[in-house]
Amino acid sequence: MSEQSVPKNERQSSKLETRITSRLPSIFLVLGICATLMLVYASLVPLNYVPLSPKETYLRWKKIPWNDISLYSRSDWIANALVVIPSAFFLAGAVDCGRRSRWFLIFASPLILLFLAAIVLGIELVQVWFPPRTVSQNDIFAGWCGAVIGVATWFVFGRSMVWSLEKFVDLASPQDRFRWVAGALCIASLLYTVYPFDFVVSRAEFLEKYNLGRLRFDVDGSSMLRLETLKALVVAAVKVFPFGIFWGLAGKGQKIFFSLSFLAVIAIALELIQIPIYTKYASTAEAIAGIVGGWAGWCIARSQRLWWRWMDRSWVWVVAWLSWSTLLILAFNLRYDTVLTSGEAPQERWKSFFVPPLLRYYYTSEYSAFSNLAGKIGMFAILGVFWGLAGWTKSGRCSSARFWFGLVWAIMLGMVIEVMQVYLPPMIADASDVGIYGVGYVFGYVAIALVFGESGKRTTNSTNNTNKNLELNNL
Repeated sequence: MSEQSVPKNERQSSKLETRITSRLPSIFLVLGICATLMLVYASLVPLNYVPLSPKETYLRWKKIPWNDISLYSRSDWIANALVVIPSAFFLAGAVDCGRRSRWFLIFASPLILLFLAAIVLGIELVQVWFPPRTVSQNDIFAGWCGAVIGVATWFVFGRSMVWSLEKFVDLASPQDRFRWVAGALCIASLLYTVYPFDFVVSRAEFLEKYNLGRLRFDVDGSSMLRLETLKALVVAAVKVFPFGIFWGLAGKGQKIFFSLSFLAVIAIALELIQIPIYTKYASTAEAIAGIVGGWAGWCIARSQRLWWRWMDRSWVWVVAWLSWSTLLILAFNLRYDTVLTSGEAPQERWKSFFVPPLLRYYYTSEYSAFSNLAGKIGMFAILGVFWGLAGWTKSGRCSSARFWFGLVWAIMLGMVIEVMQVYLPPMIADASDVGIYGVGYVFGYVAIALVFGESGKRTTNSTNNTNKNLELNNL
């Protein structure tokens, strides 16, 4: 069949798939190297180097213990395995992506595992020079397990993920792409629900979790106004929200009672899953919040005709972008106790403002550090989403000029937040967090570019409106 006999859009899709497939090995290699470097760096924070004599070093290496994994440290031990998974996964992807045969990956996998095993072992040996890092055989074993899990994950899911990415980019309708994104967010929500996988394994551990107040089966109205409680309710609603969106976009002809009941079951199930996970909280109030979040997502997805004409106006997303920027300043700085205006306290806080990246996160648990980072990235990702939609609804595309303007805005906004925290104890100011905010914005903007992208270009307003109406009628 000649190229002329193939429809133009199919030729473009084929070229696009070829371009994606050809670039992915290099992208995976870069991601694997970056993940490995980040693994090494994060394992040495707070970078408190204390030299030891060769004899003392050898004696400490010889006495590296195998610790009993208590209930309190189980999540941190699991985290030591999880942080190695990305390196193994991306390195395996760099070797296997785009190849027809699995044999090259089969022969390369032992080399990848040996490389990461050496990295993990080297990290533990070097940590004796970087107190207060703890050194144990448990961490070495956990890291090796993470390497095996990462390679195995690529073996099982890697090629399917690449195929899904190609199909996603090939979708002509932004509505179809958004449905795929909603499905991916459902999977991410489920993984977040079971993270950090520190399941209780005995009745005594379950009772301990209950005594700590992590299981609440009553609804206490007086505690609803607490900031931590409100945050937990919002998180519970957000977890089920993509399930509502996905189910609402799944097709027409859905019965209201069945859909709402189905989403209520999902919300309750996500809450029940957290009961045997020691670190997680589970409560009736959060289950109710999850039900509300799922219903809200379903209603939004099923009532596009009512709100789409408003959402298609650029100024709506500009207002949302500015409003969210203001909300970020308040959310990050609202929990202050006092305002420092003069004296030595601000000067001391300025001295600790510029610290190595991730240093502040070391002094919390692995789970708390990850949750804190994910929360900051997620909140600024929403900022990127709003700004990306503002550009797309105005010009039909996500331009590079708008991307850089939004990135500068996100960085300036992050600087305002962190500088304010210098004068608002007990908020902890950290200059390196500005970079984390920028990463979050990039994720959000790039996500919008992928979902709407070139397929969102509009030649005339009339053509665009016609296409949108056709897409809505097909849902």
